Amino acid sequence: MNLEFYKKHKKITRLLLDFTNLLNLKNKIKNKKGNRIKKGCVLFRGVKIYFRGKGNLIEIGDFCRLSNCKIYVYGNNNTIKLGERNYLNKVDLYVEDDNNSIILGNHNSIEMDTHLDAIEGTSIIIGDDCMFSRDINIRTGDGHSILDLKTFKRINTSKNVNIGNHVWIGMRTIFLKGTSIGDNCVVGASAIVTKRIEKSNVVVAGNPATIIKENIDWKRERN
Repeated sequence: MNLEFYKKHKKITRLLLDFTNLLNLKNKIKNKKGNRIKKGCVLFRGVKIYFRGKGNLIEIGDFCRLSNCKIYVYGNNNTIKLGERNYLNKVDLYVEDDNNSIILGNHNSIEMDTHLDAIEGTSIIIGDDCMFSRDINIRTGDGHSILDLKTFKRINTSKNVNIGNHVWIGMRTIFLKGTSIGDNCVVGASAIVTKRIEKSNVVVAGNPATIIKENIDWKRERN
């Protein structure tokens, strides 16, 4: 794909992509009334979007490509924003309750069987140039309540998740509520991130994930 050519002829590109998206019968949008979808030059292949609520916004930047993805928005005044040049393949984006957000920067790639879930007014924020392998789960909450036996008050409230710029996340990784990863980091396969790791240029791995190497960087090419 000659990106510079398509940028130069952006209006024509958008018309062609919109027409292509309409022709793909596997693309489905349900209950859009009262909600907004804003998109630039975007290619959808088998994308399904489900709304249940009002005042929700899905915004997808130019030159994004979504293949066989599902987006669930259950609640009111939720926001899902993807910057430019994001590639998502078999990814589920899920928000439940009100005032949640899932925000991706630019030029990220996310592969198969990955789930991003934001609930109870929380956010998942991902920076630029991140590379996600497959079978990754990022959650801002537990989905059910844990109660203190003495007070019967809930003790497992939901919390935001933040992932920095240029982060490589290995397969079968789990990010639990309230976690974060700094810039230019690598998260090893099958790691379970249970706390905030704000230091940049480190490798984290294990259960629970801890820093195992410092002063590193990474690139997508093998050479």
